[in-house]
Formats: sequence, structure tokens, C-alpha cells
Amino acid sequence: PTHQDGTCNGLQHYAALGGDKAGAAQVNLEPSDRPADIYTAVANAVIEEVNRDSEAGNPVAKMLQGKITRKVVKQPVMTNVYGVTFFGAKAQVKKQLMEIFPDLPRHGEVNYGNLSVYVATKIFKSLGSMFTGAQAIQVWLGACALLACRQSK
Repeated sequence: PTHQDGTCNGLQHYAALGGDKAGAAQVNLEPSDRPADIYTAVANAVIEEVNRDSEAGNPVAKMLQGKITRKVVKQPVMTNVYGVTFFGAKAQVKKQLMEIFPDLPRHGEVNYGNLSVYVATKIFKSLGSMFTGAQAIQVWLGACALLACRQSK
């Protein structure tokens, strides 16, 4: 038994299994002068995308500019390796956005649904680029599970 907390343990395991050096550094499996924080790294990647899209005139991105925090991305990042679906990640993000924007209208171009879909998409994209080996293993394990289920019928 180890009585120490890891850094996003699921991603640590996937990064190690996949030989994912860049991902390993994000979850403190590589030596470093300072501890890495994957949640802040993903938040920063999402913020960059939001800023770029905002400059291009995207109204959803404009609404989100300056509002993306570590807390907004943490739960979807943490649960990604445990099989959170896009629908689940969207719901997790929506919960955080409801705290940030308590009076957002239900309909129109900028609403909780559009904001949460946008942010969840950016989170998944960021994780995919930071953890290429880990993501490849997840896809492979999913394909294996599908094959096993088909053959057990």
C-alpha cells in the first residue's frame, strides 16, 4: 500500500503504459524542478483556444473569455480516463458554468448547452494532444472491449 496521493492517477497509469513522455511530465512521472499540474495545463490550453476563437468573432468564446479556470476543467480531466462520455463531461462543465454565469438564458446563441459543449470539446482536444500515447491505449482498450462483448453473445 502507498499512503500518498498521486497526480491524476488514471492519467499517470496511461502515460506510463503508453510510454507517453510528454504526458508523463504533465502528471509528475518525469523529474522536474516544480510539480506539474495537469488541470492548470489543460485550463491554459483551453484558454488559448478560447482567446483565439474570440478574436475570430465566436460569440461563445467571447462569453467565456476570462472565465475558464482550473476548477472548470478539473472534473472532466480527472474522469476522462475512467470512461466519462462527452455527455458526462458536458454535464460536469455545465455545473461549473452555472456558478460562473448564474443568470444565463436557456435559449439563444449563448446558453449553458452551447457553452458546455464548446468547453468540453476543448478539454477533450487538449487531453488528446497532451496524452497521445494514453489516448491511443484508451481507444485500443475500448476496441478490445467491443470485440470481447460481440464474441460473448
